[in-house]
Amino acid sequence: MATATSMGDITQYFDSKVLSDVVVSFDTPYGNCGINAHKIVLAKASEFFNTAFTGEFKESKSAEINLHDDDRFAVIGMLADCYGLVFDGRSEYSKEGVTIDCNDNGAGFVQYKVNLYVVADKYGVANLCTQIKERFPDMLVCITSTSVKEYPAYLDQVARSIYIDNQVAAKDLRAPLINTLVKHVQSCVSTKEFEALIMDVPELAVELFRALAGNTGGETGSKAGPGNVGTKRPRKRKLQCEVDDLIASTFQR
Repeated sequence: MATATSMGDITQYFDSKVLSDVVVSFDTPYGNCGINAHKIVLAKASEFFNTAFTGEFKESKSAEINLHDDDRFAVIGMLADCYGLVFDGRSEYSKEGVTIDCNDNGAGFVQYKVNLYVVADKYGVANLCTQIKERFPDMLVCITSTSVKEYPAYLDQVARSIYIDNQVAAKDLRAPLINTLVKHVQSCVSTKEFEALIMDVPELAVELFRALAGNTGGETGSKAGPGNVGTKRPRKRKLQCEVDDLIASTFQR
């Protein structure tokens, strides 16, 4: 479900020239793309747009604002949310939401939600960020098989998206991911896929093993249980050493 707006049902005005006073432009692999928008709608939803349109910036008097270095689908989703619409990350819009299945499409949608969170956080769309964080655990459940014998490949994909593609921007989504991996650890341990994941993503490996062990975080100075992934990080070299020890104790039995 889309974030509720305080302006009633304005979905029909999304990307409409009717009363539009600004075009939001962003880059795509095929060139520049623009969406017709309304400054009052964007300013109500976004701290960034509110500042841009009401402050002493050229955008306050311009009929166009340019966004750069963002995932294009996430930008579309963020703008659609401002109007009370849910974008499925591909081509469809709705007022109610998207059904998430345990398949490639479902995993792709959850990864899109990670990108959407990153963009919403960047542009200060606080309500959208809150909504994604609150619903993220349920999204992960939807793309995880109930079979303990099946490696959670879709969680693997999302983990790489959070820890590698959005290493800093998506940190707030790490804890629910770790919690979900803990619940499905029996289908992970002793698989080549899991070994590859923890070798490729040292921070995930340390946070996961600490959660499993109920570790208090040692030198990190903060608790790192399943619901509280530590905020302070040791140096990368120390992380890798810790991961090497954990791998040795887990796989070389």
